[in-house]
Amino acid sequence: DRLERVPLVSGGLESGDDPSRVRRRTALGCATGVVALLALVALAVGADAAPGKLTARLGQAAGLGSVRAAATCEARVHEATKDSTFYAFDLFAFTPFNVKGEYTRDPPDANVLAAKTTPSQFMYPQWLRAPLRLDKRRVPTPDAADLLIMTDNLVDIAPFTAKFVWHTGHPEQLPGSWQRLDEWWRGVGGDTKGEAVIAAARERLGDLKKRLEGHAAAGLGETQREGAASESSRPSSSTTHEETETALDSGDEASLSAIAEAAALGSSKQSKKKLAFMLPSEWMFGKEDVPDALKLGAVIRDVFGTDAMTAVTDFDDGGPVVSSVVTTVPFTTHSALADELLATGGVVSYKNKKKQTFFKGTLARGAEGALGVQTMSRVALKKLEGHEAHDVFVSGDDKDGDLGTRPLSTSGSKTSYADGMRSSTFCWIPRGDNPTSRRIFDAIAAGCIPVVVSDDIASYLPFRWAVDWRSMILQVPEAVFAKNAIGTAAAVLALPDGVVDTLRSRADAARYKLLWNDRTAHDQICVEGKKTKCSQAPKLYLDEMLHRAKLGITDPGAPLCTRQKNDDARFVDGGAWTAEGSCPPWLEMHGLCGDTAE
Repeated sequence: DRLERVPLVSGGLESGDDPSRVRRRTALGCATGVVALLALVALAVGADAAPGKLTARLGQAAGLGSVRAAATCEARVHEATKDSTFYAFDLFAFTPFNVKGEYTRDPPDANVLAAKTTPSQFMYPQWLRAPLRLDKRRVPTPDAADLLIMTDNLVDIAPFTAKFVWHTGHPEQLPGSWQRLDEWWRGVGGDTKGEAVIAAARERLGDLKKRLEGHAAAGLGETQREGAASESSRPSSSTTHEETETALDSGDEASLSAIAEAAALGSSKQSKKKLAFMLPSEWMFGKEDVPDALKLGAVIRDVFGTDAMTAVTDFDDGGPVVSSVVTTVPFTTHSALADELLATGGVVSYKNKKKQTFFKGTLARGAEGALGVQTMSRVALKKLEGHEAHDVFVSGDDKDGDLGTRPLSTSGSKTSYADGMRSSTFCWIPRGDNPTSRRIFDAIAAGCIPVVVSDDIASYLPFRWAVDWRSMILQVPEAVFAKNAIGTAAAVLALPDGVVDTLRSRADAARYKLLWNDRTAHDQICVEGKKTKCSQAPKLYLDEMLHRAKLGITDPGAPLCTRQKNDDARFVDGGAWTAEGSCPPWLEMHGLCGDTAE
């Protein structure tokens, strides 16, 4: 849309952005910025643009101040849920599968590339549990809660998740083999324990549901009596009132219930409680080859049905397959990057950043998802390998597209994944098996500006109602990048320093809304201080889940707030967008879009 979020005026920080990010310009630098600006405005608003518009961000009036805190969707959602309550509980107090290991930390790069994934990125529930229990909206009993939150570690009680985590920490000796995993699973009595755990989960959740229904029925009966008595006290000649009086005199419970049904309908709806459970990634519950007897998701579906809801790090193309998925949350940040933030008190240093782009990953992504083929963006990224100012390494694939079936090549980038993000100004975020990627959160943690090549990533970006994503990322349409990757990369590097500074400032402001691992260990408590920053993600998670439960919002792409007449142009409501068919002005000014693009 024309409300381009990226600041394209050199040095054009808004009120509310960090002024310390503005660098002093030389006369030549300023002249270059003016020339670029004139070209931009001519492309964006026409060659006859008035001089006053030269100081405006594209699509916004000059002198636009910062958005008032109270006028944001984030503030409205929190205000709407400040009196809501939730009950947090563990269904089990034991670990049947005894999966040991540091699965909340990242292994060396070679292991990640070979496995093509690492369990640590999905482990947001581990980091959420401790702060969740400290929130003031938590109540001690489920009867008084608006939302129930099951906080069990699914590595402990979900059989498929346990197998996945164990397998990633114990690679097979033979390519393409599952022998080691099968031996471990048989050794711990996996299927037997798994079926027992799932059966116990069904019984325990069923008992909880019955308790809640009994409590709701008791409250509904009282409401019906009060409603019927109130109705009978109103003067009227209708037969309904006469029937009410007769029913009250006779004490006929059935008649009273029927008469008060309409009045009690609202209360009946309000008495239904939602169950939220913390699901790392949708595919861990959506595996079709896992029988229901070993699938915790089947239990939650059968017992709570449409009253179940969950947040996931990601889901497949075309929307969630698991019906209870209502939103997404951030992936867990790479542990090496989180450790550095802990050491620096949450401050990212930009003085040693290189003016370069960075990517390190596999070509296979996309082949295993719903696409079934390698993605255009990753194929195009290979064209940047070896080019100056682009530290890009896209590992190759064998004929089966499975990196796990052969040793990784020792050629290519020697830069580690975390070091590459720390040292680079821009980080490529291509789509993978689905439109989102853990990389975007790692890049923000490292102070590396995300250059997103994924048209539909917006539907997967978490907290869109509290984070203005489009103001701090560069989004490149997939078709544009596939057509001219080298030209697109040149346009990225040509962005003025003022634009880079502004994007960094906004990422700095949003970083702790998107970071889970703000402690050295997930079972610790973070205490905010001069040298310690704590994650805001747990509060945002709770605000959103309570708000969705309260209003019945189940579509992950739907807005959480309604725009009001006097809202700022930059107001974010939580709705999604797509980059397909678009052309950001910073690409358009280089002739990279449309039929005439080279």
